[in-house]
Amino acid sequence: SARQARREFLEKVARENGFSHIALGHHQDDQAETFLHRLLRGAGVSGLAAMAMQKGAYVRPLLHFSRSQIRAYLAEKELAFVEDASNASLEFTRNRIRHQVLPLLHTFNPRIEEHLGRLCDRLAVEEDYWGTVVAQERERLAHRFEGGLWLDRGECLKLHPAMRRRLIRGVLEELRGDLRGISSSHLESVDSLLAGSRSQADCALPGAWVARRYRRLLFCSEPPVPCRPYALEIPGPGRYALPTGEQLVVSLVQQPLGEGPCAVEFDGGRVAFPLTVRTFRAGDRFSPSGMRGTMKLKDFFINEKIEREARSRLPLVVGPGILWVAGVRRCGGFRSRPGGGRVLRIEMHGWQMATIGL
Repeated sequence: SARQARREFLEKVARENGFSHIALGHHQDDQAETFLHRLLRGAGVSGLAAMAMQKGAYVRPLLHFSRSQIRAYLAEKELAFVEDASNASLEFTRNRIRHQVLPLLHTFNPRIEEHLGRLCDRLAVEEDYWGTVVAQERERLAHRFEGGLWLDRGECLKLHPAMRRRLIRGVLEELRGDLRGISSSHLESVDSLLAGSRSQADCALPGAWVARRYRRLLFCSEPPVPCRPYALEIPGPGRYALPTGEQLVVSLVQQPLGEGPCAVEFDGGRVAFPLTVRTFRAGDRFSPSGMRGTMKLKDFFINEKIEREARSRLPLVVGPGILWVAGVRRCGGFRSRPGGGRVLRIEMHGWQMATIGL
């Protein structure tokens, strides 16, 4: 929070004075400490590139100079400097690295800061290359929708694991705006979600929710809000508004008019009012058209690859059993026949499958 407050102040001053760049005082020793700090926290290769010479308006002109070189210059020019007293406290991890770890490493290599700084430079060059390549792949493979992005699982699995994880990282950065709090273990969790055997699973990350839904990997800022269960009685023909925004239109007609994804017809002499339209309940069974016998509705959803978010929202028209999983499949019985008497026709208006991102 303090870092963010400092940056907001610096950016405000830059805007007010028309400055194009903001110079920070990080030096080679700071870079070595940052590298070791991130290494201890389990950062990936991208994180080990440490601080960039330039990122946006921020520049670090002293990054290739050591603390001792800077102090020697100040002494030569008789310039004073101020050091934060908290820099001496061993309560902070970075200070323990500065005062304990680096002096120990000096016994192995007196130029350890210089060598770690050069390593960070090499990693930064590679990261710059990867950034361009990953941006191209992200543009090719990431599908954007209101609330997030999604990737096609099959396309992702064709990628080399190194590219795949960097693509995941790039999508998370686009979603969140930054990667603060995202570690290599988080990227591994998402990659396991993508490559694993479970067709529907999810994981919560700092500032993001990632879910596998069959052939799609979803990236959202937060998990979707599930539909609240409801049950609405249908006492007779009419137009009924559902809590999810759709309308159920029920009528009795003399001849079949034809069925479709959002319209079904039943023998009016065998299906009587009242009916019920409701959401899924544990233990529901269904006799889908085209199959013999009944099956658990949950198993039907799995067979049809209906995503979890859609399952909780699908309207079920219930009379003598589940007559219609709206927009998906009718039951196998109670069919209307030409010349067979009145036809019970049920239509769903304004229906759209509750599938995230589509």
